[in-house]
Amino acid sequence: MINLEQSSTFAGIKDKNNVYRAVSHGYIDVYQFDTQQKVRGMHEYDIADYAYTSEHVNPLAIADNLINEDLEVLSGKSLFVFDSLIIHDKLVFALGHKTPHIEHNRITGTLFQAIFFPNISKQMVKQYLSNPDIIVSSHTHKHLDIFNLAPSRKYALSKRELECVTLLVKGASANDIAHTLNLSKRTVDFYIRNVKDKLNVNKSTEIVATAISEGIV
Repeated sequence: MINLEQSSTFAGIKDKNNVYRAVSHGYIDVYQFDTQQKVRGMHEYDIADYAYTSEHVNPLAIADNLINEDLEVLSGKSLFVFDSLIIHDKLVFALGHKTPHIEHNRITGTLFQAIFFPNISKQMVKQYLSNPDIIVSSHTHKHLDIFNLAPSRKYALSKRELECVTLLVKGASANDIAHTLNLSKRTVDFYIRNVKDKLNVNKSTEIVATAISEGIV
């Protein structure tokens, strides 16, 4: 078990009512509290009111997202969460891990830990968005759209359409894509037409140019 009193990592424990019981030194560094003691007894809504300064997402809505994640953890689940927050006017991204906090063989709250990414790339964002084992909250999606960190979302490309674009960028023909994805060429042509419409281009070469210039793949 992590020693929160001494740890420089980002971590904390909340009880079943979303009240903070303990946080690490790493937590107070990120949230700019003077001491760990100041956080104890605060509710998730108190944290949101104090720290979240996004003009794009209501801080209380962010708190609701976090609370809903905790409800899943309290049912016994372990979650990996790709998260973004604007904390005291600074946009931060992190990969969090939430697990049940167990005392005397009972779940008494949520233990959370996170690793922060000071310089996140669009490729890294894409990997997290495409991972079915990672939760991405609605407020994180909002931040990705606002700051144009997930171009495939900007154009509302489906998973299959994005796969076709990726293969086009690699030089594959429609026949090659059909073989690779185990689809008919007619189906691939349908996806490529959809992509052209969404990107507002007329040729496959223009799909490739847009995909590269805007970091879609």
